[in-house]
Amino acid sequence: MDPVPPPGPGRHALDPDVVAAADAVLDEGHLFRYDSVSAAASAAACFEREFAEFLGARYAVAVNSCSSAIFLSLTSCGVQPGDDVLIPAFTFVAVPSAVVHAGARPVLVESTPDLAIDPDDLERKITPRTRALLLSYMRGFVPDLDRVLAICAERGVQVIEDVAHGLGVQWDGVRLGRFGRAAAFSFQSHKRLDGGEGGLIVTDDREVALRALVQSGCYDDNWKLHFLDDEDHAWLAEQALSLPAFGMRMSNLTAALLRPQLGRIEGQLERLRARFHKVAGMLAHCPVRQPSQPERVTPAPDSLQFELTSLNGAQSARFIERCHAAGLSLQVFGLDPANSRCFWNWRFFDAQECPRTRALLGRLADVPLPLWVPDEDLAGMAEVIVDTLGGL
Repeated sequence: MDPVPPPGPGRHALDPDVVAAADAVLDEGHLFRYDSVSAAASAAACFEREFAEFLGARYAVAVNSCSSAIFLSLTSCGVQPGDDVLIPAFTFVAVPSAVVHAGARPVLVESTPDLAIDPDDLERKITPRTRALLLSYMRGFVPDLDRVLAICAERGVQVIEDVAHGLGVQWDGVRLGRFGRAAAFSFQSHKRLDGGEGGLIVTDDREVALRALVQSGCYDDNWKLHFLDDEDHAWLAEQALSLPAFGMRMSNLTAALLRPQLGRIEGQLERLRARFHKVAGMLAHCPVRQPSQPERVTPAPDSLQFELTSLNGAQSARFIERCHAAGLSLQVFGLDPANSRCFWNWRFFDAQECPRTRALLGRLADVPLPLWVPDEDLAGMAEVIVDTLGGL
């Protein structure tokens, strides 16, 4: 096998065992998951089982993106056209898009200064039309989960977790993705596990899992190529043809890329934490505010956020320009007129205002800390920020 070429700008080289796993699927020729002769021969089915075991869940359904995973989680949990779905005002455009795709209406909830959904505003926004909370952990930040879950339970609102940014993050020692009726994960190249694209639904609920399985594009009796039990087979034999099927499956090639990475994730999480603390510590005396996590959270940060509390708009713009000139990848969300993480740029549903979140995003700087950046470069990244702030 030829050596893997070095990474280009903004990406990392694939490890040799990941390339070898992909080569094995290519050599076999069964890229489509339902061309496999059995579940055990399907990389997609094996990845589903392995990820479910990793998370301690009963079911996992592999799909082609996290957007698909969110959409299928919503429809499989009974969200219908005309329902309201609560989402944090600080999240990525894919989250409200999936809600709209399901025929429902996104309702924005304010975020706290620590970048998590605000439980007080959550409680105010629940109405008789509210069917679900789509709890997005943007940049891995976690709210007071006990309070959020208690509010939803008391008001009869089901919780669906968007864990695209939270793989490996824990609350009281339990991984995110275990707190809602269903959870969606992302394997796009900027996430912890890199499949290029890819997503996955995790749940303990048989009906949610099997509805998602059929709707993802499992037709005829191809459910036999999943790791399911006899009760699951009986449910599918009776219910499968009553559900629409979409083409949202994960391929065996994507799953093959992901399987070796899953086994290394714990070590990577420790490295992420150490790298983050190194950079964050170097900014401790700067005139910025760094968001914090509850003590009960074990984070897994692959980016750094800080609020430019001492700068006005013009100074913030100069700060960004000078950081870019020094080679540092950095953004201030609210100063980008087309940023997909700013709710006021989402013009595909009714306009809603969350003034506290808007003000926060106008001051919030975001620096990626991907593992492909060498550890020895971290100090230089922090020095660029410190020196640039000092020169304004």
